[in-house]
Amino acid sequence: MTCHWCQEDCGGTCLGLTASTQMRTDDPAYFLLAGGHVSTPTVYREGCYICNDPEFAQMGLPLCRFCDACKTGHVPADDDICDDCGASGYEEWCKQQEALKK
Repeated sequence: MTCHWCQEDCGGTCLGLTASTQMRTDDPAYFLLAGGHVSTPTVYREGCYICNDPEFAQMGLPLCRFCDACKTGHVPADDDICDDCGASGYEEWCKQQEALKK
C-alpha cells in the first residue's frame, strides 16, 4: 500500500518515528489518514506526544489547545489539566456555565 506521507511503499516508516507512533500501512485504521479532514494545531509543546505526531492532525483527531484559564498554557488533547498553570478545563467550563445562568 502507498504511504500517505511519502507516496511510496515505505511500509509506514518514512517519518522516522518509532513503530508505536507512525501508523503502518497495514494498520486497519490507516484509511483515516486519507479521510480528507485535517485538524489545525493551535498550540505546540516540545515533548508532547500528540503535538509531535503529525498523524493526529492528519486523521482529524482533537489536538492540544490553549488553556482557558491562563490563555497561554498547553492543555493536552487527552487531558483537561493545563501543563502550565494546573487549571482544570472542566472546572473552567463549569464557571462559564454558572456565569451564563446569572
